[in-house]
Amino acid sequence: MQIQYDNYMDNVPALQLHPNSWTKVANVIYLDAPTQTGYSYTKTPEAIRSSDTSSAAQTAEFLRKFVKNHPKFLKNPMYVAGISYSGIVVPIITEELYKGNDEGLEPILNIKGYMAGNPLTDKSLDINSRFEYAYRLALISKDLYESTRKACNGDYANADSNNLQCMSNIYEVNKRVKGIYTQQILEPDCDPATNLLTIIIPIVRGNRRALQANPTNDSICQGYYHEYAIPWANDEKVKKSLNIRKGTVKEWTLCNMDMQYNYGKQSMPSYEFDVLSSVEYHKKLSKRNCRALIFSGDHDMMVSHVGTYNWINSLNLTITYNNWDPWYVKGQHAGYKTTYAHDNYSLAFVTVKGAGHTAPEFKPKECFVMVKRWFAHKPI
Repeated sequence: MQIQYDNYMDNVPALQLHPNSWTKVANVIYLDAPTQTGYSYTKTPEAIRSSDTSSAAQTAEFLRKFVKNHPKFLKNPMYVAGISYSGIVVPIITEELYKGNDEGLEPILNIKGYMAGNPLTDKSLDINSRFEYAYRLALISKDLYESTRKACNGDYANADSNNLQCMSNIYEVNKRVKGIYTQQILEPDCDPATNLLTIIIPIVRGNRRALQANPTNDSICQGYYHEYAIPWANDEKVKKSLNIRKGTVKEWTLCNMDMQYNYGKQSMPSYEFDVLSSVEYHKKLSKRNCRALIFSGDHDMMVSHVGTYNWINSLNLTITYNNWDPWYVKGQHAGYKTTYAHDNYSLAFVTVKGAGHTAPEFKPKECFVMVKRWFAHKPI
């Protein structure tokens, strides 16, 4: 389903069928995690606080309980999927499920692999890659990029504040990317204070009345459309149809600001960021009988495909075929693909041309075709 941006009923946006819904090719469990996000809630004050590792463990436990309570799904191939910050927890959850099977936890799940889109994976590497990305996309000059890389030793995320040349160069870089929307560099800017050293994904506060009046205005920031979810998700009829327990969630919000991550912070009031990099979990999974699909929008500077490509290379996998080869949807160029393998592990890395953060939001048709082919074990 998707929201009809030009159709309101009693101040609540209507829904319509999504032509590129992934539910056409898979049974999908949508999970609000960690606790205190979406409609999720806790029964005790102690349970409010969560972390990357505890949230992953809880999700793995939930999935095993879900299949136990719904045994008709027991034989279905299971894939764990997530986007953006979920790039930290998706491989942890997947490894937890495999490990649970190894330990004989019941029921034994038919876990086959995982998918991660525009995935934050290694927080330092992903921030540092933005500078290379900005250079590659002609947002900064070669001279400035090379000078900054030399002054900062290629590590901008952890730059020494006493290194005046490095700090000065970073300032010059940020001055040149100011006004560029990091989630999709070709879109109108929703966060004028662009800074390549912040990893916060902005939560845009738009004017819903203005959007309702002209929902297809090209000048409207992409993030404003997320605002339509607020009146819909808080509507009592919607909550009743979704079987949300009364009194558990006072107000549904787009983002729980008590959990919003920014580089350098180890914790927030409700969440501890205890995993700086999930690469080690990908390495563990590379030793299993496992499939992985990693995809990135090539116009995303928030979590760029450059950083994703770099951490994938650190896994020391073998490129088996499709070494940065183009892929197509209805004869049109849709991006590039590379396939890696190690024993019984395979990883497909796919870029989606023209997509931002995240790819399915900007290029739903192309991403639907991508996952449909991948689920069917067909070449992307």
